Amino acid sequence: MTNLDKAVEYSDSYKGRWLGEGLWTDERPFDWIEKWARETPDNPAIIGPDGAISYAEFNDRVLRCASGLHKAGIRHGDTVGLQIPNTPEILIAYHSLQRIGAVPTLLHMPYRKGELVPLMSYGSVKAVVCWAGIESYDAVSLMLELKVDVESLEQVIVAGGTAPEGTISFDQLCDSELVDIPKPAPDSPCVIGFTSGTSSAPKAVVHPFYTMSSTHRLLSARCGIKPADRVLSAPPFTHIYGVCISGIALHAGAAVVLMEMYSPPAFAEALAKHKSTVMFCAPAHVLGALHTGTLTPETTGWLKTAVLAGAACPEEVFSQVEEAFTNATIYQMFGMTEILMSMINPLDAPREIRATSIGTVSDGHEIRVCKPGSEVLDVGEEGELEFRGAFLFAGYFNNE
Repeated sequence: MTNLDKAVEYSDSYKGRWLGEGLWTDERPFDWIEKWARETPDNPAIIGPDGAISYAEFNDRVLRCASGLHKAGIRHGDTVGLQIPNTPEILIAYHSLQRIGAVPTLLHMPYRKGELVPLMSYGSVKAVVCWAGIESYDAVSLMLELKVDVESLEQVIVAGGTAPEGTISFDQLCDSELVDIPKPAPDSPCVIGFTSGTSSAPKAVVHPFYTMSSTHRLLSARCGIKPADRVLSAPPFTHIYGVCISGIALHAGAAVVLMEMYSPPAFAEALAKHKSTVMFCAPAHVLGALHTGTLTPETTGWLKTAVLAGAACPEEVFSQVEEAFTNATIYQMFGMTEILMSMINPLDAPREIRATSIGTVSDGHEIRVCKPGSEVLDVGEEGELEFRGAFLFAGYFNNE
């Protein structure tokens, strides 16, 4: 077991501030799933190519999978790798692990041995849930091979296909009999994400339920998400961006629309077939689809809100997105693994502001632009962005 508690250790004054202001609460995302399973059991929680999964069914699968993981030896504080595309299985696995207090470790689908060994070793993953549904990638064989290279790795759990000897079937975990498992405390670590490593080697970011639930709750309100909405995330759920979008939808009792892996045709299908009303993506997702001609009025007609983030969006690109999504209002958002989804255009912002800025911070948060050394700069000057708020991580894991 990896001791992640130090990675989510905040000072008493910092913790007290956010608890006192109501920005940190006892809520955890699986609590919202349970809530909507009681209040709107038949409403869709997940919509994908194979149909819809209701909140009642989703909650049942999460609890059964949590029981199965517990019986398989996964315990509070254990870290478990997830390398799964945007399918129901990744959402079930993610919330099942959190339900027992285990910590999902996010591993992107394109990663292979060279990337996986250091990340899985750094997080000391005890198990990994991998996807067997891609013909060109034998994930199961690779993960079994990695048991030699990653000393902590004990179990390989297989989703999306047959589990060979020496592995565990994810589907069988989801059929487990329910057992009573204590819920983790809201200050417990709940996810490990890795920075993209643009300035150095990737660094591990651990968030507690406090920060994750806070960003889901506040962004859900700022984006105006309602239970009737169908929310599409183009980014993968192995990225903090995608995780936050799924959390925003689940907080509101809306449906998460799945696109297993991005391609222009899959993007268009997720918008049209599943009648997506809210979409989060990077500018590249829309530009890629525009170049193939797959975005038509019939494709985009249900969309009312589109949020761009993940990369800079020049105004000419913003205009192209507006032209493609004629019924939608376009907004921009900014976030990082370290500070989650922290800035977004207000819903009532005029077009000029939405097209040229990433918006304002959420309630209780502060930003400023400074020279190195924290000398605050004037408007229009370029410098370093400093951030303080309830979404902020406590520090890089084992990398002060």
